[in-house]
Amino acid sequence: MKAEDKKFSDERIAYGSLGSTSEQILRDQMQCVLRGNCDKLAWRGAEVREHFRILWQNDGPLLKKVFPVFDSENDRHCPLDILFCEAVLVPPTKYRPVRIFKGDKFENPQSVNLRKLLEASETIRAIRLALSGNSEKAVLNLVSENVLGQTMQAKMHNAYLALQQRMGAIFDQDLDKWTDVRIQVPGIKQILEKKQGLFRMNMMGKRVNFACRSVITPDPYLDIDEIGIPELFAKKLTVTESVNALNLVRLRKMIKNGPNFHPGANFIQKPGRYTQVLSVNKRNERDAAAKRLQPGSSSHLGYPIQVLRHLDKGDLVLMNRQPSLHKPSMMGHRARVLKSQRALRMNYAPCKAYNADFDGDEMNGHFVQNRIAQTELAEIANVGSNFLVPKDGTPLLGLIQDHVVSGVLLTIRGRFFNKEDFMHLVLSAFAETTQRLVIPPPAMLKPEILWSGKQIISTVLRNCIPLHKPLLNIRSKAKTPLSCWKVEDHPAPKFNMSESEVVFRQAELLVGVLDKQHYGSTQYGLIHCCWDLYGHQFATRILSCFSRLFTTHLQYHGFTLGVADILIRKEADKQRKKEIKALRKCGMYLWIGSFSASPNPDLCEQFKVE
Repeated sequence: MKAEDKKFSDERIAYGSLGSTSEQILRDQMQCVLRGNCDKLAWRGAEVREHFRILWQNDGPLLKKVFPVFDSENDRHCPLDILFCEAVLVPPTKYRPVRIFKGDKFENPQSVNLRKLLEASETIRAIRLALSGNSEKAVLNLVSENVLGQTMQAKMHNAYLALQQRMGAIFDQDLDKWTDVRIQVPGIKQILEKKQGLFRMNMMGKRVNFACRSVITPDPYLDIDEIGIPELFAKKLTVTESVNALNLVRLRKMIKNGPNFHPGANFIQKPGRYTQVLSVNKRNERDAAAKRLQPGSSSHLGYPIQVLRHLDKGDLVLMNRQPSLHKPSMMGHRARVLKSQRALRMNYAPCKAYNADFDGDEMNGHFVQNRIAQTELAEIANVGSNFLVPKDGTPLLGLIQDHVVSGVLLTIRGRFFNKEDFMHLVLSAFAETTQRLVIPPPAMLKPEILWSGKQIISTVLRNCIPLHKPLLNIRSKAKTPLSCWKVEDHPAPKFNMSESEVVFRQAELLVGVLDKQHYGSTQYGLIHCCWDLYGHQFATRILSCFSRLFTTHLQYHGFTLGVADILIRKEADKQRKKEIKALRKCGMYLWIGSFSASPNPDLCEQFKVE
């Protein structure tokens, strides 16, 4: 017999003596379960493993199709054995230091869990010795006093359950049902989770290199994939940039600016791990260092000189709001450095992804340091790539609240603007564009030259669509119901060509109002179609343009909600009191009808009338 086969055979005998008669033993156990004489949840791990092995022998091909992870050619025996643990990795004592409190020394919580697991394993070994008859009297006394059970078989059963409990307690203290909650030791889950865990307190806490944290405030004029970084943060957050012929002039200027002027630099890292700290007050030293700066050469195989420069506009920052419950809780944003600010600024659109509001929420920003990480932020983890929810593919980004109101008021039928206002609204949507904008002819020539609000939407849309792409056509519905357009003493309008029907032809909005259905986080709206047709870059750009456009339009057409708008009118208040009074009296009638009781005919008739 080969060594591996002998080891496998020894394991089968060691764990519960389930060797050649395992099938018969398991068959007897199943009969006990069917008769109700055995609790299947209290089986030993070795017994469950034998069940799995026989299951794999009988239905292995089917299990490989259902669970492809078990379809491995490297496993000589049952692949389901990986679900069972026979050995525990013990971290070095360096990571389990003794704790000292008021001069007393206390064992590390991880060491406590490992010690209890070892004690449970030794208890099973002692019971086995007692069952074999080779144990001493002291071992028998120890087993009889410390292990629950009337017989040795019952003690063995309870010892196995205790071993399973101790094993689970290493990972999660909630699995330890036998220990008092007041003296439970935290497991790995408790060490990592929640606000005091390693992730939020240490790895993503306040004392992390190349990271910042502050309160977030709204800024609808930023692009939805931008994040406003205060200049105070930008001077402290640095990134290493190698000197070459393309960035030589820019890096020399940053070195001259020094640490206190943005955009500047804090350090110069030369080959040989020598780092030169740029002085704040010594301008001559910084000028000399800038003149000595030389780009790397292809003929020289050494490391180039590297400059640790400030965070600048356009750099990619990984933003995170805790708790991080899904993938879009961490996304890459383009930085925009803000003067005279102390808080992070963000557009409204990504709020749903972060589950954020602006009532004091804080967010973390991590300035990634190498080109690979920056590429991942730009191509995989950016805001546009997370436009759809990973769970069900529904849109995650969209405009909210005041932008929805402004969009409806802008696109409603009968909204017109003169040339000055029209141009101001269109140009406000494109914050930093350098391309020539295509302006449509006015919708009205006499008695005055006017453009409609729908034309503003069409102009923004057509100037955002890439030149080599076809223009979109959409026929959809608005969330605004048809009843909103009914005029008193007139018949209700039909749906076709009403403001509740949205029709785009060649990127021209012909009819309909745009509401939350089309630029909110809803399926099959305008933004969802743009993302599907033109990609995430266009979707983020059009959302950013709409955000600035609707914010500017609110300056022309304010929307307020006064106290008088939420007060109940006298007629409605009378009707409300009448309904409440009737509900208080009809309880008896409802009871009679529900339980088929013998009612008083006069009383029943009175309730029916009311």
